[in-house]
Amino acid sequence: MLFFTVLFISVFIASCGVLPKNNNFHPTNSEIELGVVGEKQKSIRKTNFETFGTPKYDANIKVSVSEVLFTKKSYKQYLNSLKNKKGIDNMIVMNDSIQSKPRYTVVKIENRVSVVNSLNKSNFEVFNYLKKSNNPLLVLSLQLIPNQEFLSLIKNSDAVYLKTDKQSKQRLFIYKDEKEIGSIDFSKQLIFGYELSSFCWKVTSRKKIEIATLINENQNCSNSTKDTPEALEKELIKSSFKF
Repeated sequence: MLFFTVLFISVFIASCGVLPKNNNFHPTNSEIELGVVGEKQKSIRKTNFETFGTPKYDANIKVSVSEVLFTKKSYKQYLNSLKNKKGIDNMIVMNDSIQSKPRYTVVKIENRVSVVNSLNKSNFEVFNYLKKSNNPLLVLSLQLIPNQEFLSLIKNSDAVYLKTDKQSKQRLFIYKDEKEIGSIDFSKQLIFGYELSSFCWKVTSRKKIEIATLINENQNCSNSTKDTPEALEKELIKSSFKF
C-alpha cells in the first residue's frame, strides 16, 4: 500500500462562513449521513451514535462546505477512523516540518429552519420517534476526507444543498448558476467525525406540540421553549384544568 501526503485543493463556498470555535465533533469509524436523527449509545469504552430515523427532505436544505486545517485532536480522530478499514491508498500524513499542512472538509447544515419545517410537516413517523425519544439528536455537521469527484464538483459550484434521493438516502446536490451539476454520495467519503444538534419544543397557537428550533448539543433552550415534549404536555394539562 502506498502512503503519501495528500494536500487538498483550497475550496470554499462563498456562503459558508466561519466554523464556530467551540465546535464539538464526535469521532466515528462507521457510516453516517448528514441530517439523520438518532441517539447516543454509551458504553464503557466509547459513545456511538445510533440512527433511528432518516427524514425525507423534499426541499433543498442549504449546506456549507469548508476546509479546515488538521489539529492534533482531529488528526487523531482521522487515524482512529481508519482502523479495520482496507484499501486506504491515500493516507494523510501530518508532519510539523512540512510548510503546507493537510486539511479536511466540514459539511454543515446552515438552514436549520428548513430542517425544522420538514420534520414538523413532512415526516410523521420520524416526528413521533423524536417525541418519544429521551434525548433525540440530529447530525448537523460532518468531518470528512473528500474523494476527487467531491473536490471537482465543489470547485465548480456556487451552492450546495442536502436532499433525500429516490433511495431514501441523504445526498449533497451541487449547483452552479441555479442549475444542478452533480450529486455526492456520503458513503463514498471517508467520514471521521460528526457534530450533533438538540431539539427545542414549543406549543403552537392551536395547542399543538411542535419542534421550535435546533440548537447546538448541550446548549439550553430559551424560556419560551422546552427541551422535551413531556414538559409542554404537562403544561397543557395544567392549563386545561383552569377552564
